Amino acid sequence: AGNSLSGISEEVQAIIDSYAGLRDSLEELAAALPLYSDSIRPVIANLNESIAYQETIRDKLNDTEGKIAQTAVDIRTYQEELQELIGQKAQEISAVQAEYESNLRQQLDELFGTLRDTNASVSAILSSLNQSVSGIEEMSDSATSDLGSLTTCLETSSSLLKDAAQKVNGMLEELEEAAQDGDLQTVKNILGSDPADVSAFIAAPVQKETKVLYPVENYGSAMAPFYTALSIWVGGIVLVAMLKTTVSKETKNKLSHVKNYQMYFGRYILFLLMGLIQSGLICLGDLFFLGIQCEHPVLFLLSGWITSIVFVNIIYTLTVSFGDIGKAVCVVLLVMQVAGSGGTFPIEVAPKFFRLVYPLLPFTHSMTAMRECIGGLYGNTYWLELGKLGIFFVLSLFLGLVLRKPVIRLNELFMEKLESTKLM
Repeated sequence: AGNSLSGISEEVQAIIDSYAGLRDSLEELAAALPLYSDSIRPVIANLNESIAYQETIRDKLNDTEGKIAQTAVDIRTYQEELQELIGQKAQEISAVQAEYESNLRQQLDELFGTLRDTNASVSAILSSLNQSVSGIEEMSDSATSDLGSLTTCLETSSSLLKDAAQKVNGMLEELEEAAQDGDLQTVKNILGSDPADVSAFIAAPVQKETKVLYPVENYGSAMAPFYTALSIWVGGIVLVAMLKTTVSKETKNKLSHVKNYQMYFGRYILFLLMGLIQSGLICLGDLFFLGIQCEHPVLFLLSGWITSIVFVNIIYTLTVSFGDIGKAVCVVLLVMQVAGSGGTFPIEVAPKFFRLVYPLLPFTHSMTAMRECIGGLYGNTYWLELGKLGIFFVLSLFLGLVLRKPVIRLNELFMEKLESTKLM
């Protein structure tokens, strides 16, 4: 058994040498072909792990062989010592038996019988020891047979690895010769792959399949909602800059018992009509002059009109309530909505402040409704966004009809003081 283990250890060492040779060849191949280095390195790592595992097996076989050899030596030593002791005991028994026959035979018959029993017991011990040795020999024969099968398997594996190492070494030699001679065609034939395909694979190893649910044809169509809402808001600012938002004193004097809400709505009708004309021209220009994509043109035009009603009312109310300060607030709101409505880039990448005010900006809901018309309707999103836009209209009316009353006198006093400065 010890000799069989020693032979297997030598075969394992041969396999380790084959693995090491294959690993060294692959390392040279990786150095010669950097393009395939990333693919070869994992194989080299696996070979190193396998070599370490095979070395562990070899060391265990050597250790087991040493223990078996030592055990066999101990058994032989014990047997020799026992046989020597038995021989000495037999001599002593013979001497005692001679003395007994010559001097004490009659007196020591009982003792003689005891000595014979002792001799038989010693013989039985020796027989048992021989049977144990035979059992150890049978166990060694069985282990030798099993280990012989393992040896055959390892020899076959070693042969295959040697063949693979030879092929890799041959390919490496051919590549080195072709590289030195500048024969790129030979290198291409050896590699067996199109460099263009290899480059394309390395550049994009993963391919993705995109399924567009609401396709938009071009960038202009995608940006149309933002610039349309922006145009409507700017149009509202231009209206309050060109047209008077308040009723003159001469006109008030000609009217009898006129109320604030009557003057508010009476003047707002002009801005409302002008805003509808502006938004209509903007939306029709998008559809027929610019030719943007639009799945629902009528709804797109409707969203533009509703956007104009809300935007113009907000701008008109701020201007009526706060005068020139209201116009400045409208400009500030314009700047905030351009930056924080997510019209030119995703709102998720905007600063935290704009992400917080994003739902509170009229631009957000107007653009979402227009996008529904351009790309296609999703559920009730279009009508929900118009409803949210209507909330701003209600708040604006509340400011113009209710909250404006205590501000009117303060605003008139402010305008008188401003006019007295001769600056405006």
